[in-house]
Amino acid sequence: SYKIPALNTAFNALIAAGGPTDIGTLRNIQLRRNGKVIKTFDVYTYLQNPGSDDGFFLQDNDYLVIGTVGKLVSIAGAVKRPMTYELLPNEQLSHLVRYAGGLNANALASNTQVQRYVGKNQSLLPVQWDSLQSLKQDFLLNNGDAVNIGNVNQDLENKIEVKGPVYFPGVYP
Repeated sequence: SYKIPALNTAFNALIAAGGPTDIGTLRNIQLRRNGKVIKTFDVYTYLQNPGSDDGFFLQDNDYLVIGTVGKLVSIAGAVKRPMTYELLPNEQLSHLVRYAGGLNANALASNTQVQRYVGKNQSLLPVQWDSLQSLKQDFLLNNGDAVNIGNVNQDLENKIEVKGPVYFPGVYP
């Protein structure tokens, strides 16, 4: 139990308690009052729009119930915030990329790979992410998947480098 001043939100109480542990969900936090679920909170929604729950305050003897974490998927490579994210059952690759802040300027979406556990082995699945986007389709992700968005080749195609005893050494197109 925590005693916090009046006019606090569920997120203030969650912070006072130290937040969820590694096995606690961020996507399905229930506020219970008199044994009934009054409201369900999603931290991801709050982080994307902090003003979304400003008008909802706690009352005396409210309970926050944190369930266990759901589908965890990691993303790395050419994204702005590479890390592991918790996805709801209906969320897939497009949601994961959005949570990761989108693709970097040097992203090569056609070189996307998903590492997945299949039985007792791991498989590497190639994904044509740019083609899926143009078709307005998504890629289904499973718990434990690891997504890697490839980078564009860093080599310049039309360059010549001048070195030695010249007035203007350097790289030229």
